[in-house]
Amino acid sequence: MIRVGLKPAFRTDQPSVEVSALNGDHRGYAVLVNHSAQPQNVTVFTNSGARSISRIAPEGPKPVQTEGSRWKMELGPYEGAIVEWK
Repeated sequence: MIRVGLKPAFRTDQPSVEVSALNGDHRGYAVLVNHSAQPQNVTVFTNSGARSISRIAPEGPKPVQTEGSRWKMELGPYEGAIVEWK
């Protein structure tokens, strides 16, 4: 296998939490899924250049506090979440 030094736009510190990116011009979405039967407190890392992160909720976007290029969030068992980055 050849490694070319590419890093994913988003990654987590929990192996049971998958994250995928939908990228646009200067904004996009990260889709997270907890594949575990246990709730997960997860740290999400990004190299997307995001200046702000909001979790998409039924009542509208909710700002997420970031620490540099990472943030923390909780996902329930088998729960998914969508976050918007700008």
